[in-house]
Amino acid sequence: MVMRPSGGGGPTPTPTNGNSDFASANDTGPVAIITEDPTCAAWNKVNTALFDAEQQVKWTERDPSIPATEWTPQQRNAFETVGNAMAKAADQSAGLVKTTPHRVMRELYEQFIAYARTFAQRVPDFTEPDNEFARVVDGIAGAFVNVCAAISYGSSAAQAPLLSPVAPPSKIAAPESVDDPQRLLTKEDPICADWTARLDRYFDDTAAWQAISGDIPAAQWTPEQRATIDAVIPVMSTFADDIEKLARRSEIPAVQDFGVLAAEYERAYLQALPTYTSADGFLAAAATYVAKVIEQGCKVAE
Repeated sequence: MVMRPSGGGGPTPTPTNGNSDFASANDTGPVAIITEDPTCAAWNKVNTALFDAEQQVKWTERDPSIPATEWTPQQRNAFETVGNAMAKAADQSAGLVKTTPHRVMRELYEQFIAYARTFAQRVPDFTEPDNEFARVVDGIAGAFVNVCAAISYGSSAAQAPLLSPVAPPSKIAAPESVDDPQRLLTKEDPICADWTARLDRYFDDTAAWQAISGDIPAAQWTPEQRATIDAVIPVMSTFADDIEKLARRSEIPAVQDFGVLAAEYERAYLQALPTYTSADGFLAAAATYVAKVIEQGCKVAE
């Protein structure tokens, strides 16, 4: 239902007088499903422009094994077009960092800016490892798209009040400068190997579920589809618990928040299954993309 990429919501936090530049300054509690965010409309415009630039040059068909020194004019145009589009999207997202009332959304915007600018800067001397920065950017964009879609279609608001609150974070990072936010991982986190292995096992264990179209509502599942989905519920529940525990082992506040957020969206999806509609698929997709942000960040830092 959600293929590998290539959801207890609390009240909206309010800013403190001590750091009024950031609407999320007072968001110091546990991560929760996001039921509204004033930045989604603007983000969708930013993302559409980036997506259009990528589509224009057939970005998904690029060959990252070819370094900049060996590009054809067409390949150079593709990488420069996307690099410029990522740099522009990063600049446009700077205001969203300050506007969102949610700490974890602010952290995601900070990381989008950091990785997008890094990729754009590396385009002139591109080599294959630099492609991982672009993959992080596209992964974060996917996380935003699905978090915001779950808000728009009401799936997050329907499930958030029914989830039990999670524990608060062990540490919280202060907002970063939008001029130079730091990448999530500049060296490999001790949880990276376990995180990657756990995601790989999850994708393997849920292969049959992934093959079922997310457009089919629960009322129309065949007996075979229902049996597949019933069988994957404990797998997903264990996965959510495991990634939350792993994330809390990290010393990096944003890694903690992203891991817990992914776990909560996975739980929200599971909670929606008895009355599943296609809108609930955004919950599972958000969980996947946010979890992949950590995995991709780990790969870049290797």
